[in-house]
Amino acid sequence: MGFYYVDAGGNSGPLAEHWNGTRWAIQHVPLPALASGGTLRGVSCPTTSDCTAAGSYDTFNQNTGLFAARWNGTRWTSQVLPHPAGNYFLLGPVSCWQPGRCVAVGGAFNGSTRRPEESIVERQTGTSWALQHDAAPAHTTLGGVACPSARSCTAVGGDVRTWPPPSPGTTVAEYWDGTRWALQAAPRRPGRTARH
Repeated sequence: MGFYYVDAGGNSGPLAEHWNGTRWAIQHVPLPALASGGTLRGVSCPTTSDCTAAGSYDTFNQNTGLFAARWNGTRWTSQVLPHPAGNYFLLGPVSCWQPGRCVAVGGAFNGSTRRPEESIVERQTGTSWALQHDAAPAHTTLGGVACPSARSCTAVGGDVRTWPPPSPGTTVAEYWDGTRWALQAAPRRPGRTARH
């Protein structure tokens, strides 16, 4: 699921709204250059005047890229994020423990079959984002992340073989200790399929 609007011309754009204590107001979120549309899939606000949202954008050649948008209390600015090889990506769940210190997760997919190929973990330090090597097995997409501090993050998702879920697979959970990601034991109910 993503958060976007579609204009009269059929073009999509990322949707953000801000609550001022009385009412909601739609805010403009700029797309990266060369984007033909975009979707936000997650947001985290460590303070009342700092929010980071993450998502993906489309290009005219049908590929996608990853971007993050940051709210400074007045306006949104967007930035393209690094991504692994491939041509179809989803990013969205994001967790920030302080301004400019965030982790966003998602997955890279095969462009023709839309099958998950690998998980994506992006770490923000100030104004830069970098891909992190994580511990998830192949065919994993991460659908949630919580980071109460720079030395403590938990990401969850599923090791799935077909898309969209549900599909046979296993639940994946991994933990960042400030140095590296490590898999955690995740219970699976017998006879159930992974859902996210």
